[in-house]
Amino acid sequence: MSDIFQEVEEAVRQDRYVKLWKRYHNHMVAAAIGIVVVTAGVVGFRHYQESQRLADSRAYAAAARQEAAGEAASAAAAFAALAERGGAGYPVLARLRQAAALGQQGDVRRAVEIYDQVAAKGGDRAFVDLAHLRAARLLLDSGDAGAARDRLERPGADGAPWQHLARELKALALLQAGDSAGAADLFKTLAEDTTAPGGLRGRARDMLTILDAAGRRG
Repeated sequence: MSDIFQEVEEAVRQDRYVKLWKRYHNHMVAAAIGIVVVTAGVVGFRHYQESQRLADSRAYAAAARQEAAGEAASAAAAFAALAERGGAGYPVLARLRQAAALGQQGDVRRAVEIYDQVAAKGGDRAFVDLAHLRAARLLLDSGDAGAARDRLERPGADGAPWQHLARELKALALLQAGDSAGAADLFKTLAEDTTAPGGLRGRARDMLTILDAAGRRG
């Protein structure tokens, strides 16, 4: 554990916030991805007639297997096709998965574009906010902290489905942009928020420890 903190402390001291983000971001979004897949499956399931549900669920499962096998391009195309022909529920989820597959390919511009389209269409707030969050994550990966923060205002609002995760990403965006004091304030708020998930509060405390050790908090 001490080696990890030394590595992160060095990155903070050298203002290498992109490296810090890339090291930790997968842990911060994995839970949200898992939850939304389950939620979206339920939403689609409730709105489908049996025949539509069966055909689209098979198509979705096949595309998901392609993605899991590392066939990102084929998966993106399959999810896009499902989004075009699917009924209620699956098109939104398919678009989100299409964008995720494009992001895996490194096509950040197109992936963010699709996430923004999903968000612009409105509908279920959980999906709209998730699209903003996933776009923000990709933008942070590419070093565009400003564009990431723009997409985190709505999902970070009080009472939003992903408010705590959005605020954690916003803190990282502030850190990446060089605002370590602002990031520390937000991490402190999250660490003390008893309504936030325990794992997220723990990460916020860890980040405060790292920032304190590096002497970056103002």
